[in-house]
Amino acid sequence: MKKALSDEQVRELIEFREKAINDENQRLYNAHSNGIQIGEQRGIQIGEQRGIQIGEQRGILLGKNQGDYEARRLIAKNLINKGNSIKDIIDITGLTQKQIEDLFVEN
Repeated sequence: MKKALSDEQVRELIEFREKAINDENQRLYNAHSNGIQIGEQRGIQIGEQRGIQIGEQRGILLGKNQGDYEARRLIAKNLINKGNSIKDIIDITGLTQKQIEDLFVEN
């Protein structure tokens, strides 16, 4: 026959069970918090990498466009110096009449 537990033993078992439950809840909470933190950090890394890629692509495109524009301006200046008409310079360079007229002022 089993011996009945004393009140003190019952209290100790209840405290032990509550501590085990609290410890498990704390472990789950910590794991959840760590998972969120790791996910946030990874999201930030991916976002930063993507932002850098987009920035580089935009910078390259802007640089190409600026270089193309400067080359067309240089060609237009040479055509102006050779006496070509504004219409011919527009046709050759693709610059607007205003852009070409501004080059006349610069020369």
